[in-house]
Amino acid sequence: MTKLTPKQQAFADLYIETANATTSYKNSGYSVKSDKEAAVEGSKLLRNPKVRAYIEERMDQKVLKGLLNKTKSSLSSLRLCVVNSLNKFLLE
Repeated sequence: MTKLTPKQQAFADLYIETANATTSYKNSGYSVKSDKEAAVEGSKLLRNPKVRAYIEERMDQKVLKGLLNKTKSSLSSLRLCVVNSLNKFLLE
């Protein structure tokens, strides 16, 4: 995983949750004088290759985790169907 400063990581983690660079910048420990400054600096961070790579890695992990959870749920449903079908077959 890409190594970031604590503030960069806080920004990236907040950005992943909010998709808002201005808010993420303001709430990640950077000192800002205005929303405009936060928007400009947040935009700069999104263009930083290390920050961008971290965000992409984390978002990929979230997508994979979501797919895994859906797969587990589908397998549980399938398992229940198979058990019910076997029970019905055996009781006939």
